[in-house]
Amino acid sequence: MASADRTDPTALRAAGLPDRLRQAGWEVSDAGDLTPQVFTADAAHPRARNRDAVVRACRDVAGATSQAIAAGRIPVLVGGNCSITAGAVAGCLAQQPRSEPGRLRRPPRLQR
Repeated sequence: MASADRTDPTALRAAGLPDRLRQAGWEVSDAGDLTPQVFTADAAHPRARNRDAVVRACRDVAGATSQAIAAGRIPVLVGGNCSITAGAVAGCLAQQPRSEPGRLRRPPRLQR
């Protein structure tokens, strides 16, 4: 993970994103940052490229996403690469396991 990736959420907070969302009428709950995973060369798995770190990151994102949805919140994820997408989808599906493939429904309590 590049160092800028870890500072992007902090920069968004410093720029006032949470306050702007609140001013727009959204309830904002900042759950903080997940533990960053350090991606390094992996001689044992050269084609998998950081397999263990990616799996840890995906599991962390899945858990945080699932917890946010279970609490009735809409998760907004900021990350440095596309590997968080698998975790985000897994977290959504954990809350809606019977959704049609490719289609996630927003629970009624989250509709505006």
